[in-house]
Amino acid sequence: MLSTLEKNGLTLAAIEKNGLLSKAEKAGVLSLIADPGTPGLINTLGLVAFAAAAALVFVIADDSTAAIAAQVIGASALAGAGVAAFAGASFLEELQK
Repeated sequence: MLSTLEKNGLTLAAIEKNGLLSKAEKAGVLSLIADPGTPGLINTLGLVAFAAAAALVFVIADDSTAAIAAQVIGASALAGAGVAAFAGASFLEELQK
């Protein structure tokens, strides 16, 4: 994982200088990243976000402009979260290889 980050310009020296590694370790991020089940969990969260977007459109009535705007804004945000979850899970899966 570190070699991939270094290829993208984030060196271990820069990580240590900013204290990012110790902060990530304290927050439990490193163990979560190393867990092989994490990409599947993130994919599941993406599916939940897509389902919530569809449910939001179904539940909110189409009887006013404000309601339609709420549907568009809410569904767009949830769909964006779903796409981000799928992309993040794919990226993490590649890092774990």
